[in-house]
Amino acid sequence: MLSTSSADTPAARPRVVFLIGSPRSGTTWLQSLLGADPAIVTPQETDLFAKFIAPLQGWWDEELHRSDSEQRDRRAKGLPAVLGDAEFTAMLAGMVDRVLDAIHELDPTASVIVEKSPAHSRHTELIAKYLPDAAFIHIVRDGRDVCASLQSASRGWGAYWVTGGMKSAARSWRSSVIGARQAAPTGRYMEVKYEQLRGGDPAPLHEAFAVAGLAVDMQRCAELLEEFSLARMADGSTPSSITLGGEMAQRIDSLQEPKGFFGRGSVGGWAESWTRTDRLLFDAVAGDLLIELGYEKDHAWAGSTLSRCRYRAGVGVQRVAGKIGRRIGKRANRLLARLPD
Repeated sequence: MLSTSSADTPAARPRVVFLIGSPRSGTTWLQSLLGADPAIVTPQETDLFAKFIAPLQGWWDEELHRSDSEQRDRRAKGLPAVLGDAEFTAMLAGMVDRVLDAIHELDPTASVIVEKSPAHSRHTELIAKYLPDAAFIHIVRDGRDVCASLQSASRGWGAYWVTGGMKSAARSWRSSVIGARQAAPTGRYMEVKYEQLRGGDPAPLHEAFAVAGLAVDMQRCAELLEEFSLARMADGSTPSSITLGGEMAQRIDSLQEPKGFFGRGSVGGWAESWTRTDRLLFDAVAGDLLIELGYEKDHAWAGSTLSRCRYRAGVGVQRVAGKIGRRIGKRANRLLARLPD
């Protein structure tokens, strides 16, 4: 772990585990299951790396890695004009350290921190840079059910953040899964299949606890799956195990997810409402990943070979037509601008 203080060593802080996965993949459910263990403290989503560290790191890298000629042409300015690379890295490391300390302060008796932010799925390499000892638990759900859940959320509580249609949802699922899997080379990575947990299998939860460094027996894992069933979480009969602190704790009394946040969590529910076009579109965007993950053997689920070829050809024609239309529009605007008033 990078640190600004020699007294603050990895051994002085609880084990850090990042729970990642596409939105609507069951990340909050698994977080609640893990957080029920008294050795774990798990806060509401921080988006620490996605919204705070990544943008700062991105700007720094852009300014630092310009060629000498670019620096001369654009002027040598920005934070690299006053800070060295090691100083900047230490500054961000200090921010990461402070946030982890604040999480630990929510429950000083905890020996494990589980941070769950779906957006962190796309920043696993950056997380590993600043927290090389961190572990990753990636919950994976059938992308078609994820898209169906996103579409449902967009019509209710999630309307403020779920934007776009099927294509956008499929791309989101694909990029989240691919990004999360980039943590595999760290050697501290595991995948949990949502469908196994939903079916009541305690084995994945048992393994997740092991990644967190905790020995929780199968019987207790089975009890937790019953205690934190989606039905109970939806009706609020099971208290949340997610800890709330900071400014938010000053504003609200307790953590309560929005109405409709916990859906049915069905497996294969997408098939109830999807049209032929929905199938073809998802397959064109993320069908290969669906097969790689073992949810389908081939592309036949989306339609016949002929229908898939026709669909992809049609999409190709639309893209070409769109490019031509944009070029014509730009030229027309330039010509109009030259006309006298």
